Amino acid sequence: AAGGEVIELPAAGNPGRVDLPALLRELARREVNEVHVEAGPRLTGAFIEAGLVDEILAYVAPCLFGAGLAPADVTPPASPSAAKRWHIHSALPLGGDLRILLRS
Repeated sequence: AAGGEVIELPAAGNPGRVDLPALLRELARREVNEVHVEAGPRLTGAFIEAGLVDEILAYVAPCLFGAGLAPADVTPPASPSAAKRWHIHSALPLGGDLRILLRS
């Protein structure tokens, strides 16, 4: 009613999930050059594991809240040396927090 368009791109064999590569192809076809995803750990992890992320923007606050959710639900690497390495592009103080831009 507000003028938005709903596009359904279900993932084959994965009910209730979106085919993320197909979604990005459709957005590219529509000349969308940049997509920002602010999501929970499962969707963030799905984008990362599909190889669809080239930047991560993280904010770190100097306080501890105890146990919580990981920022991205990804399959653990076989060893620390097998983990995907991101490169720190910038790290800037922002108020009392730290803004870190990582690139693949």
